[in-house]
Amino acid sequence: MALNILLNLFPINGQVTFIDVGQGDSILLTTPINRKTVLIDTGGRLNFGGTKPRRSNFEKVSLPFLKSQGITHIDAVFLSHQDADHIGDLADLLENFTVNKLYFGIGMQANPSFQRKIRPFLKQVKLIPVQAGDQLLIGTITIDVLHPSIAGLGTNEDSVALKVSIGRKKNGSLPAI
Repeated sequence: MALNILLNLFPINGQVTFIDVGQGDSILLTTPINRKTVLIDTGGRLNFGGTKPRRSNFEKVSLPFLKSQGITHIDAVFLSHQDADHIGDLADLLENFTVNKLYFGIGMQANPSFQRKIRPFLKQVKLIPVQAGDQLLIGTITIDVLHPSIAGLGTNEDSVALKVSIGRKKNGSLPAI
């Protein structure tokens, strides 16, 4: 039992997990041993019929999954763009987890919708705009920002695109959203 708890808190393998949050996206990257956690997008509630679901996909899917993995905080969250299916559950994430840094495309901080979403959490998370050419190191995760190259308002056209390397493993471009 104690070994299972230790392996859950200090896993010997890193992982890339695509969390099924319905319409949107959410990708979890973790490193082994001294676990670093990176989340790309949160997913979110979409309102097609006029009534909002009582519980968010984050509460139904992501929260139980993250807790089952022994995750107690998130080192970095990357927001691809401001659409609800990508960052609609951001408030639920920030209410349930300590998030050290929140990355988003340059210019998105000027978007009034994004400002409303993030305003209650300004004292608890560091906001960091990124643009093409930036490179970040989070544990053994290297993240190269490929897009946007100019400031926008966080629309689809100026979505954040990343190239991620975990240790010696690389992807093509995660995510090209």
